[in-house]
Amino acid sequence: MPRTAMETQLALLADRIGELIEHLSKPERKALTLDEAAESIGLSRDITRRLCLAGEIKAFKVGDKWVVPLKAIDEWLERRSEQVAS
Repeated sequence: MPRTAMETQLALLADRIGELIEHLSKPERKALTLDEAAESIGLSRDITRRLCLAGEIKAFKVGDKWVVPLKAIDEWLERRSEQVAS
């Protein structure tokens, strides 16, 4: 028997609620990958990597992977905001 429009909407809503519950039950991350960090601040991966290499963003490598603490991104953004405001 075909679903009504309301049944379809309710099924979609139930799926979305399940996704949200799953997301909220995951532990909060403290760091991002280089690609995630770049995306979060709206810069290219290469520019973000250069900022990390220069020590502008306090990140570190584990093997060949960059680890960018969320706190380091927040601190860099704060410093940049202060520089622009000056």
